[in-house]
Amino acid sequence: MKRYRNDAGQALLMMALSMVVLCGFAGLGIDMGYLRYMRRHMQAATDSAALAGAAEVGYGAVTSAAQADAATNGFTNGVNGTTITVNNPPTSGPNQGNSVYVEVSLSQPQPTFFMKLLGVKSEMVSTRSVAYSGVSGACIYALDPSQSSAFV
Repeated sequence: MKRYRNDAGQALLMMALSMVVLCGFAGLGIDMGYLRYMRRHMQAATDSAALAGAAEVGYGAVTSAAQADAATNGFTNGVNGTTITVNNPPTSGPNQGNSVYVEVSLSQPQPTFFMKLLGVKSEMVSTRSVAYSGVSGACIYALDPSQSSAFV
């Protein structure tokens, strides 16, 4: 097999180009994985805040209860670009205008690691949750112990 001068180093060049592409895909995967992880963490905080707000519907402290619960889960309104919006009744969705439901929206910019090379320094991640306390009029039933059961 005859080797030509112009072919020397061709494998090295192709390997270097392939490594750049592979590292780029790995970096994109790491950034997307981190953003999905943070979105899941934020969704858990949003769900919890909506439940806390819904528990306060009858008492009037919906917004403060939801924001306090979100702060307990690590997301304080106005800190690190965090925005927490509490709506009672919800402003969108199938429960729009129903005052027994509470809607909580949470958004926060999350940093990127490898996408900074492409000029994307952060990405806004947002979550939304709607909750209903589900309190019914009768929650405890007491039976008369002096009566016998009809079912044996």
